[in-house]
Amino acid sequence: MKILTFCFSILLAFASSAQEGYLITLKGDTLKGSITFLQNTFYDELHVKNEDGKTTFKAYQVQFVRIQDQAYEPITYANKKVMAQVVTKGALSQYLVRQENESTFNTRVLYKDDEALVISNIGFRKRLIEYLNDCPLLTRQLENKEINPNKLAHIITTYNTNCIGETAEKPTKPDFSELKELSQLLTDILTRVDSDEKVPTYMINALKQYSGSSTDSKVQLLINFLDNK
Repeated sequence: MKILTFCFSILLAFASSAQEGYLITLKGDTLKGSITFLQNTFYDELHVKNEDGKTTFKAYQVQFVRIQDQAYEPITYANKKVMAQVVTKGALSQYLVRQENESTFNTRVLYKDDEALVISNIGFRKRLIEYLNDCPLLTRQLENKEINPNKLAHIITTYNTNCIGETAEKPTKPDFSELKELSQLLTDILTRVDSDEKVPTYMINALKQYSGSSTDSKVQLLINFLDNK
């Protein structure tokens, strides 16, 4: 119990301060209230507190957050799903993320195809050339030192304007978000079962909602996608 209390205290220490705003879930629902970001081992969590109480979401259950004049979206960073502050949005985007055990969004990253590249000074040109290997125009300019790798506004605009579709078009990836939610729900439930803990009613009800032909068809869709990949 002491260990759990200590871990919870550490988690709270790296939570962002609560701010008023709104959140849009993956299912399209909008919730307004006081929003707090918390870091976790595998994903960020968001707490929304309003007159109806407090609701907790995992980063992968959210598609957009607005707090004052700042927008936030979930991205994959450091092998987990985190909330990131939007700087520039497009096929090639720029975000601000938090490093582990930090409460502020200070680290700049480029983001495309579900992959983040940290913007730094050391060896950045080489890493940027590899990252933008689907855009011959930019990689050639970077290799010939025709453009400075720190001119990010130019690079992002050039990529989003001239580089989309230069490579062979990839098959459209189906939406597997429902299976991701189900996977995490099963993990949470089985963890409680293995620990002989009581499984909350809301988890049981959520599991019941996933049973049936809808989930079965999603699983079959995933199998077909992997067979043809």
